[in-house]
Amino acid sequence: MQRLEEMLSFLRNRKTKIVTDSKEEELSDLNKLSEYIDNATIFGSSITDSKSTPSISIEFTDHNLVELAQDTVNLVLEILQEYSVTHSVYVVWTGKWFEVRIHEEAIPPSFIEKYGSRSGFLITEFILRKYRNKFVKIANIAKGRIVIKNHCAISGWLIAPLSLVFSKSLYAVYLKPRSFKEFDPSFCTPTNLKHDTEWKSFVENECETLIRDVEKFLERTTIDHQDYTEIRSVAQSIPSIVGRFEVMALLQAARYYVLTGDLEKAKSFGLNRAIFYAWAKYYGSRRIIRGYTRPSTGTPTSTSSSSQAQPPLKDYVELSPRGWFMIGDQEQTPQDFDSQVKTKFEAVVPFEIVWNKAVRYVKRFPPEVLRDPNKFFKYVYEPVRDRFLELLSMPTTTMSVEPRTKTQHRHDGRRVEEARKPFKSLTDFLSSRKE
Repeated sequence: MQRLEEMLSFLRNRKTKIVTDSKEEELSDLNKLSEYIDNATIFGSSITDSKSTPSISIEFTDHNLVELAQDTVNLVLEILQEYSVTHSVYVVWTGKWFEVRIHEEAIPPSFIEKYGSRSGFLITEFILRKYRNKFVKIANIAKGRIVIKNHCAISGWLIAPLSLVFSKSLYAVYLKPRSFKEFDPSFCTPTNLKHDTEWKSFVENECETLIRDVEKFLERTTIDHQDYTEIRSVAQSIPSIVGRFEVMALLQAARYYVLTGDLEKAKSFGLNRAIFYAWAKYYGSRRIIRGYTRPSTGTPTSTSSSSQAQPPLKDYVELSPRGWFMIGDQEQTPQDFDSQVKTKFEAVVPFEIVWNKAVRYVKRFPPEVLRDPNKFFKYVYEPVRDRFLELLSMPTTTMSVEPRTKTQHRHDGRRVEEARKPFKSLTDFLSSRKE
């Protein structure tokens, strides 16, 4: 891999700036670039000829937030994918921040002719403003330690590929979405350097659908270059709208998905198991629930002859004629999961962030723990059930909580007793979940 060639492929037709410990200056002669690549940070202007590069930056102040910042990058990539912008996108990782850029050559010429060097800034601004609520929720979860910006407006300079970063021990690497799927924070280090030379590939006019929405947005909005978006946390605390029921449904769905790869059926399973445990909590472990009982081991099983084992899980759960999981003669569909669980999480943080975190967390545990409902409850669900949202900003590998005290357990016991309601039947209970 030739660092100089990669840099030049980016810097041609751009202004170039070098930054060292002692000086910051523009470099007018790219023939002299080789003199600086090993002792300076190299930047190119966001404007090339009459075009400009759309760029969203995700910055963080705590290295523990790399994973949440990574999920934010994935969210941006999913947004762009909705507009069919996939081949002309690349991610920049510096070890200190991320950037998501769109290749300027993928922007329709008519838009560039109309807006010129402001085109990249306006496209970036549209994305950040349209999806602002999602990004604000991420910033709130990070408690102000993640900032999402219109990078075109902040400095107008974009770090060059394989440039040294300010620390002088890291490199700026460019990754296409397919290579970003295997992302590891060490990709920018000399010992594990991973750079995708295909970053420069693009598809002409790939941004056409996106641009149509941008132009509609600009018809009703006037944007000054100083009026750019920079999203920081505005909340002091995380709303308490998500409870144990939603966390149980989420983690059970992730459990089923990790073991089977079936997302739609995983949603059905997750909601089904959450309802089962919630019903058992209301009426106690000795209550028989229409053929379902909880034995002394605490493992929920079914005595119904129509129940079916769902390999590779050891749970026994009824299936409806349509193939969804069911309890109390009511099936739990993926749409039910979305309306009863996903919407609760969405009120606090983008569900894409929550789901990716849950899947990574569940994958930490061996299959024998995930197959067994008893072990899953004890080792996977119970340690995080009361603080899952707070733990979103932690690395999955260190995700844990403090052991619960006897006082906390007694308090929880009183809270369960107070929460129990005199439902006449499981059908009444299921109906209450949908209110």
